[in-house]
Amino acid sequence: MMDSPGDSEEEEDEEDEVDYERKKFNDAASYKMLADSVERFGKVYEKMEKSKKDQMKELEKMRADFQKDLELQKKQIVDRAQSEIARLRE
Repeated sequence: MMDSPGDSEEEEDEEDEVDYERKKFNDAASYKMLADSVERFGKVYEKMEKSKKDQMKELEKMRADFQKDLELQKKQIVDRAQSEIARLRE
């Protein structure tokens, strides 16, 4: 028994509708996955930037401490040199 042309078109329409719904679902899932990926990337990037900022603060603190120690040593050397010069003049 052969299907009439009307039945065949109706089945194709139903298949097209199912395909469209499946594609629509797949597109939505793809967009959701993309959005989740972008959000995770943003969080990782934010953590990296915070870590970089913290490291820069620590490095600046270390530089300031080093500069302070260097100035202190310079002052001690100058004081010793002046004392030595004064001692030699006597």
